[in-house]
Amino acid sequence: MKSGLRHMVLFLLLGLFATVSRAQEFPYALNYVDNMFTINPAYVGMWEKVSITSMSRKNWISIQGTPFFQTFSYNSPVKNENNGIGINLQSYTIGHERRFSITGDYAYNMRVSRTAYLRMGLRVGFMNYRNNLLDYILFPDRVPDSEFMTDVNLKYMATWGVGALLFDRDYYISLSVPKIINNSLSVTVNKYSSLPEIRNFYLAGGYVFHLVHNVKFKPAGLITFASGEVPYFDGSATVILPNDLSVGILLRSNGVTCLNASYKLRNLRFGFASEYALFSDIKKYQLGTYEFYINYEFNFYKRKYVRPVYF
Repeated sequence: MKSGLRHMVLFLLLGLFATVSRAQEFPYALNYVDNMFTINPAYVGMWEKVSITSMSRKNWISIQGTPFFQTFSYNSPVKNENNGIGINLQSYTIGHERRFSITGDYAYNMRVSRTAYLRMGLRVGFMNYRNNLLDYILFPDRVPDSEFMTDVNLKYMATWGVGALLFDRDYYISLSVPKIINNSLSVTVNKYSSLPEIRNFYLAGGYVFHLVHNVKFKPAGLITFASGEVPYFDGSATVILPNDLSVGILLRSNGVTCLNASYKLRNLRFGFASEYALFSDIKKYQLGTYEFYINYEFNFYKRKYVRPVYF
């Protein structure tokens, strides 16, 4: 097992060191605390049940052309409980710019102590990018611009990422780079790119405190950083009630606050999150960012013991 652990750690380090070059920014769930698989492929299949998740987010309501993010995911353990697989379909739209990706996830689980486990994850797939430049209305005089005379339509650009997760029943530490490869748009339009030339690292962690009357309290944090960019921090606090209702608040170092809640009814979970700018000037012109998700679980393998889902 030690040999296998060394190989998996080496695999992760190679993926992280490969991130010296630039790449595209990666969109992730606003309520990532309950949907960590969006930023870390090591999460797929970890909670012993097959699940499907559908999520939609609209940024900055009342402003035209703002980001709209949708994802549909399938996650499952395989018959050997040390392995997990997943499929993700993501659509991300900003104005006339559209990205659609299909990726597959694989995770491998290893026991590192009596109660703790280490999971390593790999994400591979492709992305289609489109930007209909001819559809843009140029202000203020609408004079034609040579940079906007050709649409961008690129197909089957490769994408891959890696992640690691250390956890037991009550805590987790997550490190991931969900998008590593650098896709260039210069093959279609000379020196043109509307993708942010950064690659994000995500370091997250949390702990579950068991309080009285079966109430749990889960503080968590996330650090997002990239080469040449200022890192920002998230701090969240979630209360998990015994009737499968959870409510939480998240504060970000960029002056944004997020409220989230989820409710589970048997195998079906509903989630909602809303984000508001507290200090930036944009708060004057928009009504917040909103996200909804729905998750359904199947116990195809009829396992008698299923670990509770706290993160």
